[in-house]
Amino acid sequence: MAIMQRLAESDLNGIGTILTKCKDPTFMMLNTESKVLKKTEIQNKAIEKLKKYRDDFAYFKPKGLTIITETEECIIDEVVEVIRFLALESNNITYYNLDDKLKVVKLIGTFRF
Repeated sequence: MAIMQRLAESDLNGIGTILTKCKDPTFMMLNTESKVLKKTEIQNKAIEKLKKYRDDFAYFKPKGLTIITETEECIIDEVVEVIRFLALESNNITYYNLDDKLKVVKLIGTFRF
């Protein structure tokens, strides 16, 4: 139990740290064809809004509205676009067979509205 607590507190990166690393060429340029993440301002806002929703659910902050509404569906589109870039275009993930990559493509496609 103590090992898991130590790991959770010190070795796991939070989403903010991960996204910062994804913008850093020294971290992302692992291959000659690698690309760094370049988020738009809309994507930054969508990620922050989604993190706020996550925190509200994780820490159970009761509110009148805790569900993403139709007017906020673009949050999901923007966040999924960042995930799609990292999974399929950054060239930092090696898919050892085509089936695995196609599963990722299909899964990401299920989030499109």
